Amino acid sequence: MTMGDTIFEELEDLMHFSVADLPARGYAVMEEIRRQGKLCDVTLKVGEHKFSAHRIVLAASIPYFHAMFTNDMVECKQDEIVMQGMDPSALEALINFAYNGHIAIDQQNVQALLIGASFLQLQNVKDACCSFLQQRYETEDDWEHEKSPDGVTAHLCAELLNCFSYGATSEDTSTDPTIRSTAVRKCNTRKLTGCEGQQSWIPWTIVTEMSASRSAAGVTVFEGRIYVSGGHDGLQIFNTVEYYNHHTALWHPVAPMKNKRCRHGAAAFGSNLYVAGGYDGSAFLSGAEVYSSVADQWSHLVAMNTRRSRISLVANCGQLYAVGGYDGQSNLSSMEMYDPETNRWTFMAPMVCHEGGVGVGCIPLQPA
Repeated sequence: MTMGDTIFEELEDLMHFSVADLPARGYAVMEEIRRQGKLCDVTLKVGEHKFSAHRIVLAASIPYFHAMFTNDMVECKQDEIVMQGMDPSALEALINFAYNGHIAIDQQNVQALLIGASFLQLQNVKDACCSFLQQRYETEDDWEHEKSPDGVTAHLCAELLNCFSYGATSEDTSTDPTIRSTAVRKCNTRKLTGCEGQQSWIPWTIVTEMSASRSAAGVTVFEGRIYVSGGHDGLQIFNTVEYYNHHTALWHPVAPMKNKRCRHGAAAFGSNLYVAGGYDGSAFLSGAEVYSSVADQWSHLVAMNTRRSRISLVANCGQLYAVGGYDGQSNLSSMEMYDPETNRWTFMAPMVCHEGGVGVGCIPLQPA
């Protein structure tokens, strides 16, 4: 028996009553409350842009925030969360999507939305972006006459490979194989320009997947192999380590680290592999470890002077350098050096113009 928007079900002395559209109406009310700036309990920040929202709505609609807010990560206690590497307009659109289930995709925003949806693990929005791109590039000729391959970023290329190589979803086989091939080739030959105006074509190849999905892992080349340590999958932080053998195209596990960690630094130094700093889900770390492939064993190293997450670790001239990072309260411009002869970390000159998580590379120079 129905009455307006309500449903009654009578069974002897029991009556079930429900309002079918209550969840949808509730989300609409929460969206209006958000627009009024009321009851919001978290702020997402991208650069100078800030967006207020309700944790419960984000957790219910966006898998990334569900994992963040329900697994005791440090961000679940923060009033303001910095969202690095996201386009502000895309983040705002995806927050609105969490409340109303609607998003407008066009040629100007599809790249930012595809990358943002991938980061937030919104598969349905990723699929919609892929469908948009497939409709835009309906023929091989559309891809061949794409005027701006330079504008296709490495991150977007990875997503495009998923769209066109495998379809928008694993069940989708509707894309013309010729179009897929052309799209993949267009990304694989993405043009890179050097500082001296020299141009080269860098091929990208999809390799065998790791044993686990890892974000914020430590990656370094050690003994001719790619080692990946720690990281997280949105639900748990790992202490596991594996390496990729390019000769066999296989990943192989090695002994796990003594501490689980993500956002840490990793570097090959001498005949050993080192990791330092990071975050273990409840604390920012100053501890360091060293791995011997001969013994397949990790050992504790003397801790750094400062807790550092998002740390860069690099070896140079017989020492190990830990640069920048975040200590749980502020971004760091400081740097410290580990000397294996004294087994000590020593503060060095801090960076002048940068702080926090930075990229560090070392170019060996011949003496003058």
